[in-house]
Amino acid sequence: ELVALAQATIEVTEYVEEVHYWLGMGLIASDDRDGAAQAWRRALALNGNYIPAAEALIAIGELVP
Repeated sequence: ELVALAQATIEVTEYVEEVHYWLGMGLIASDDRDGAAQAWRRALALNGNYIPAAEALIAIGELVP
């Protein structure tokens, strides 16, 4: 499962924005909107220029373009 894989990877290397992005994708697919938003915000905190996370937050109304 995507969420389990992302969480296991974050335990080893939490500073990779792509992992947080994919965690968010897995969480949104599981209807965990708040968890997904948190993961995507973490991705942006690690790399403010990480467009996929910003686009995901925009798509759920958590970020204004």
